[in-house]
Amino acid sequence: MTGSDAQGFGEMPIGDELLDRSMLERLLERSPHAVILVAADWRVSFVNRKAAELANNPVAKLIGDKVWTAFPFLEGAQLHCQRALQKQADLEFELQLPNDRWLQVCVCPEQQGFALYCTDITAFKLAETALREREAELQDFFENGNVPLHWVGPDGTILWANTAELTMLGYSEDEYVGCKISDFHADPAIIEDILRRLASNEKLDSYESALRCKDGSIRHVAISSRVYRKTGAFVHTRCFTRDISAEKARAEVQERLVAIVHSSDDAIVSKDLNGVITSWNMSAERIFGYSAHEAIGQTVAGLLIPEDRQDEEPDILSRLHRGERVDHFQTKRKRKDGTLLDISLTISPVRDSKGSIVGASKIARDITEQVRNLEALQRANEALKRSNADLEQFAYSASHDLQEPLRMVSTYGEMLKKKYREKLDAQADEYIGYIVEGAARMERLLRDLRAFTQATLEQESSPPAVDSQGVFNSALLNLKTAIQESQAQITVGLLPRVRIHEFQLSQIFQNIIGNAIHYRSEALPRIHVEAQRDGDFWRFSIEDNGIGIESEYKEQIFGIFTRLHPASDYSGTGMGLAICQRIVERAGGRIWVESEPQRGSTFFFTLPAQLGN
Repeated sequence: MTGSDAQGFGEMPIGDELLDRSMLERLLERSPHAVILVAADWRVSFVNRKAAELANNPVAKLIGDKVWTAFPFLEGAQLHCQRALQKQADLEFELQLPNDRWLQVCVCPEQQGFALYCTDITAFKLAETALREREAELQDFFENGNVPLHWVGPDGTILWANTAELTMLGYSEDEYVGCKISDFHADPAIIEDILRRLASNEKLDSYESALRCKDGSIRHVAISSRVYRKTGAFVHTRCFTRDISAEKARAEVQERLVAIVHSSDDAIVSKDLNGVITSWNMSAERIFGYSAHEAIGQTVAGLLIPEDRQDEEPDILSRLHRGERVDHFQTKRKRKDGTLLDISLTISPVRDSKGSIVGASKIARDITEQVRNLEALQRANEALKRSNADLEQFAYSASHDLQEPLRMVSTYGEMLKKKYREKLDAQADEYIGYIVEGAARMERLLRDLRAFTQATLEQESSPPAVDSQGVFNSALLNLKTAIQESQAQITVGLLPRVRIHEFQLSQIFQNIIGNAIHYRSEALPRIHVEAQRDGDFWRFSIEDNGIGIESEYKEQIFGIFTRLHPASDYSGTGMGLAICQRIVERAGGRIWVESEPQRGSTFFFTLPAQLGN
């Protein structure tokens, strides 16, 4: 037997019999533990096979050596062994070996030494370490994960909350943990309901509630909760909190959109890419006469499109497949009763979450009444144009035809005035003067009326380009007498070539410059004319130092027969500026005035520029 001469290892009593030494050796050899018997002088007296494997030496080499020499890795156990011997009591402890292996050692004191029972627990320690690491990872997951979590006691006290929960609500741990969960719910009655359900072992999944944040805002949440029990007792609830505020907001927007669709005055219809109707709002029912039950599942072409317009739907579907939008397409659609409606369609492609086109949304507006009104308005406009043309033609003809009888009245009035002046009484002379003056005014009025209608009746053909500098000079010659009598000072800048009939531009210059001289102040008239480029137009300005115009009359002065002063103060027919406005607008420009009373006026008008000018 190995170690047969070891001290303290002889016959051992078991009951009333002696246990044979060979039998004991066989039992120890089969032991899963390393067994080392150590004598009182600390020398090894017995080792089994497991102990020899642990020392990586043969048994014979180990027997008789000091235990710390034979098993140097047990040197750390020396103090434990001494303590066990002093107390004469078994002692267990764990020992880490240099090669990262672990032993569980049991020291058993005997009368002539002690026994060491060593068990390799490396696998257990590795498993224990891995378990601790997993527990740490799990703790970190709960503590620092993105999912808000909190534990709540049976009385509603918050026992623990992770970082995500605190961040979501904006509280610190001291402000949240230890408080009642009901303090943070917008409706405390909900907590009573939650705790009551959980106490009766009900599991909550996505229970909707609202939590009050530190900043006063409300977070809508869905709570999933389970009760943790220990030996049957309610310990705490484990609550997973999901923020559904964005979902609630989207749902509310969706509900509002649905409400808008249903309450819209326009028919709002959706269809798939085959033209099959998939939704149908209340206005679609009202406009087309079909209920949603009757319309959904039918094709637009078969239900709404008249026979003579069947080619429209394939074209529309083709454009939708290409991702194009159809805006304000005016067409006709038929009602359930066969009535044709004028419809304005706006059709947009509908895309899924991946961006693929899956259908279309159509807004159909009934414009039947508008179309009828527009047609009636067009007919009225045509009639008005014809009437205006007839009236203008009549005015032109009348102003021309009245010239001859008016000339006779004027001629014979002048003859009466010359022949019978001071030969009749004073009243007769006064009457004759009225006749002559009235005839002169009528002649001027007919002349201006003929010029006004002539400007209106001018053909729409594109006018030629004229040199406005030359036209201006000609206009000054026509005004020579008025200029000399008033001693007016007229200055001019460089004037461009513009597109307008020459005689019309001459009328503009003569009327505006003539008015500047006519409506002068006590100072000598000063008039300045210039032109500046304004895009495709030339902007002319004629500035004077006359009596000016009140702001409320700046638009009225361009009206026909409009006068701001009595005829006794300033003569004239009130047609000049109306003629200018008609000429400028027919040429494609506009005319306006800027003025202050007693500080003069500046008349502006624009005319198209000559190409390349």
